[in-house]
Amino acid sequence: MSKSQLEELKKIIDSEIQKRNDMLIYLLKMIACSAAFYGLYALLFRNEKMLVFNRFYLLGSLLFLF
Repeated sequence: MSKSQLEELKKIIDSEIQKRNDMLIYLLKMIACSAAFYGLYALLFRNEKMLVFNRFYLLGSLLFLF
């Protein structure tokens, strides 16, 4: 392989590593936010008798995360 081909291959590998790192960061943020919303639900709304409100809170928090 020539030097230019090796450099091109290195660029491709570096971009793939960056994509993987970006995805990992996104997943960690998603997990942290999900835990925060569920923690808020568990502290404030778990014993609430308004089941419709609870359902909308849980569904709304999932939609907000995406």
